[in-house]
Amino acid sequence: MATSTNPSQNKALTARVRSRNQVTLPQAICDAAQLTEGSYLAIQISEKRTTVAPGTIIIEPQSLTRRQWTKEEWEREEAAADEEIRAGKVSHRYKGAKALVNALKKK
Repeated sequence: MATSTNPSQNKALTARVRSRNQVTLPQAICDAAQLTEGSYLAIQISEKRTTVAPGTIIIEPQSLTRRQWTKEEWEREEAAADEEIRAGKVSHRYKGAKALVNALKKK
């Protein structure tokens, strides 16, 4: 069960875990945490408590490559990509990840 505090009423609110580990959050929790459809939650578990907060997905750059690059390789490739962007050598700028995925699906 997830618990959050509504700052306007200062009372604990709860959400029930349902089948397939799905959780429906009360609107008061979504409003207080500024959550919308597609928002991610960061969950931190320690010995004494579990904390649920608005969060983001962090992709470690090294996990995207077939082998782990050295720091020098990573910096060299990142600098080359930055230069291509500055020089306008990009095919298109997308407003977000969904727009990019939709464009890829059309190809």
